[in-house]
Amino acid sequence: MKSAVQMMEGSAEVRRPPPPASFSQSLVRSASS
Repeated sequence: MKSAVQMMEGSAEVRRPPPPASFSQSLVRSASS
């Protein structure tokens, strides 16, 4: 059985919104350069 902290962390992971497209694009550009 998971602890309360682990359950809270799991729900936070699921509810975390995806990063904006511009943010991911800037990551790709910095990685490719």
